[in-house]
Amino acid sequence: MGQEARGHIARQRPGSVLNNKGTFYASSEAIGVMSKIGEIIQGIASSSDSIRLPIYKEERSKLIKQLIDAYLDKSSVKIIAPVCPDYGEGQAFHSNVGVGIGREAEAAIRATIVLDNVLVKAGLDFSIEILVADTEGDHEDILRRCSDGDLANYLRVCNRSSLDIASSIEGLRAQSSTFTQRFGNIFPQTQYAYERLFKDKLVNDNSFKEEVTKIGESRRNRHSLILGREEKDFELTIRYMAQYAALGSIAREMDAPVIFLNYDTPNRLYYNAGFFRGVSFSQRDQNVIPVLGTVVKR
Repeated sequence: MGQEARGHIARQRPGSVLNNKGTFYASSEAIGVMSKIGEIIQGIASSSDSIRLPIYKEERSKLIKQLIDAYLDKSSVKIIAPVCPDYGEGQAFHSNVGVGIGREAEAAIRATIVLDNVLVKAGLDFSIEILVADTEGDHEDILRRCSDGDLANYLRVCNRSSLDIASSIEGLRAQSSTFTQRFGNIFPQTQYAYERLFKDKLVNDNSFKEEVTKIGESRRNRHSLILGREEKDFELTIRYMAQYAALGSIAREMDAPVIFLNYDTPNRLYYNAGFFRGVSFSQRDQNVIPVLGTVVKR
């Protein structure tokens, strides 16, 4: 357990003191918490083929703080893993949404198995939700490409995927659903609001424009496959940034602190768009949410 975690306990909790010489005196409760946090961090770090610690130091610090608070307050932590439906691979990507479990979802399942084992052993109260992102039904070109324009079929297939995921995690402290079932209209409404913010920032902020251009260029081929045509004016780049920012904003309103599980993508930074990029609707959106990494096996 590092100085950072010890310092948090010392500053926030009675029964532990960190003096100006760096000597640490802790209650038995504080020592027990530090030991449990160490077990969790080590359990995640030793399973790097399935799950990885947060990339950014601010997210790592927040992860430790949330775990400490959950132990000392005897509260729960909510872990959310948004995943894509099975859109296929290679040049067939997004040509037909399938009823199976996609690679990102498989990665989330492996990470869930690790987390369930580590957190149960450490005695932490937690819940895990794997949410299938049935978020493309509002875009005519994407829906035409992946489901022949059939919204009902698209939603039905995404729901079937969530049921298959639920079967694969049965017996764990985890469940699966879809964005529509979990959030209703709140998610798309929040997404559209963030899209407007990002588009305004694209016009007025050159550094942000450079970032969007870089991400958009790196994902040009992927976005063309999703749309069935060339991307225009970084429409998907902005759309997906906004989806991540929207989910982060919604998570901050939940009844328990949230930790995200997400595969490696430049968009995952936008869960914390308020903190890292100054794009937010409220002061609360400045609060950092930690993001654990999943490992997609292609």
